[in-house]
Amino acid sequence: MAISLKHNFTSSKPDGTDSTMVQPSNWNAEHTLTQATNKLLGRTTASTGATEEISVGSNLSFSSLSLNLASSVSITALTSTSLSAGAATFTGTDSVKMAAGTVAQRVSTSAGAFRFNTDYSKFEGYNGTSWNSVDMLGYQTITSGTGDVTLTNVSPKNIFVSGTSTQNIILPNVTTLQLGWSVNIISIQTAGSVTVKSSDGTAFSAGNLAAGMTGQYFCIAITGTGTSSWAPAFDGAATYSGSGALVFNSAPSISNATLNGSITEAVYAVSGTTPALSAGNGTIQTWTLTGNSTPTSSLTTGQSITLMINDGTAYTITWPSVTWVNNAASAPSLATTGYTVVALWNVAGTLYGALVGNQT
Repeated sequence: MAISLKHNFTSSKPDGTDSTMVQPSNWNAEHTLTQATNKLLGRTTASTGATEEISVGSNLSFSSLSLNLASSVSITALTSTSLSAGAATFTGTDSVKMAAGTVAQRVSTSAGAFRFNTDYSKFEGYNGTSWNSVDMLGYQTITSGTGDVTLTNVSPKNIFVSGTSTQNIILPNVTTLQLGWSVNIISIQTAGSVTVKSSDGTAFSAGNLAAGMTGQYFCIAITGTGTSSWAPAFDGAATYSGSGALVFNSAPSISNATLNGSITEAVYAVSGTTPALSAGNGTIQTWTLTGNSTPTSSLTTGQSITLMINDGTAYTITWPSVTWVNNAASAPSLATTGYTVVALWNVAGTLYGALVGNQT
């Protein structure tokens, strides 16, 4: 809308004949407001007063009666302003730069805050209690046979290894990481293997990643650089070679497994006179009696144990409810020297037993 500048009072009298005099039509007409180029009208001086010309800053310009913002503007004054009218829309193909700073420069703010951490080279968000990394994982492909490759805190967290040779990968120094960060090493090799080492160059005792295998490694400590600062986990979708213990949080369901080679079980020694017999201790167990004993059973359906009992000095056993399938359907007599071997198993809630032998 065009600016209109007129007197509040409008004269209804006709103009006179003397053109050198101010006429009623002059009084009633629009007045011309003159100002300098690239100026705005307003007032910056405190208190009420005359209108002033305000200069336009370097980030603003006039074009076709419009006030335009420069294409690249740094806004530093909006330190605590909330924009709540609706979603902000950014057009164009350039970028939006977020606030950036170190760990020491973090502030206590409200949930939903977002920034870039220059120490970790990662974006992070505030959940109302703490700042947490927002991982944008990305990936990197390494051709095997290139010697030691040392990852850093800015390396992608998905590392693919190709080729047919052996390859060493050293995990980042944990002093630059955060608890819970992880690195995925994925072998897409057709031959060869990958040896994953902790920050100090110590290889994990669990063995190498064979071709086609995936390894996942978690940062579990933020001090030190040894293997104690990292915890490995392995994907069961491929072949695993090496030595060490594989421990599950809960019993896995394994179907149609083919095992090549021998299986070595730990032998568990039962103790006491009222033990709870459990397959969780292993399926081969020994028990040297120290007195007359009354065991209980915690075997569930499908579980079994082989129990080697050393009577010692002719003690007795009062068994739980067992269906004996041999020995005339009776509990076995214990040998006074050597072992009496008993097999126990559970089917559909019924505990069965059989005398394997008592050296008679």
